[in-house]
Amino acid sequence: MDITAYKINKATGISALGIQNILDGKTKKPRRKTLDSILSYLENLVLGSELSEVNEPYATPLKTKNKGVPYYNVDFTSGFDMLINSDQQKADFFIDYQPYNDADFWVNNIGNSMSPKIENGDLLALKLKTDIQQIIYGEIYAIVMPEMRTIKYLRKSKLEGHIEFVPENLVDYDAQDMPIELIDKFFIVLESIKKFF
Repeated sequence: MDITAYKINKATGISALGIQNILDGKTKKPRRKTLDSILSYLENLVLGSELSEVNEPYATPLKTKNKGVPYYNVDFTSGFDMLINSDQQKADFFIDYQPYNDADFWVNNIGNSMSPKIENGDLLALKLKTDIQQIIYGEIYAIVMPEMRTIKYLRKSKLEGHIEFVPENLVDYDAQDMPIELIDKFFIVLESIKKFF
């Protein structure tokens, strides 16, 4: 049976690189829900049944009743202002991906600072957070500041009144300490998936 990270990715929505790292033993402690999705895919494959048990993301056209979370074809790093500053912005369609249907919306990621975890062109499920004191350090957030929008891990800073923004790609990008007072809005990144359309 030909099982590849790419095929598992297509069936589950988990990144192919993440799956390959699990298969190669590079990821020592994968998330339980990730393993459950992979196991469900493999069970269905072995049993020869349809993949109906696997949570697969899919797009719902706007003409149907809204099901899922709105996707806006805007880039978080550039066109995002149109979305948060306008009540007129209409969703392009809805993404029904059950594990992340509590997100506020999906948008595009542009840039490579979080590569390979989040690649340029990936879709991001974002959920608005309102209390900066409830940041979960070590998680990935989308941060809106007056002069920049970025996706980074947030960590405690050694500087008082600051938060450390840490990229995944530490070869091309550096960690930065940013003043908390400059953060206008911040969203936890619930998931990223490859563009499937």
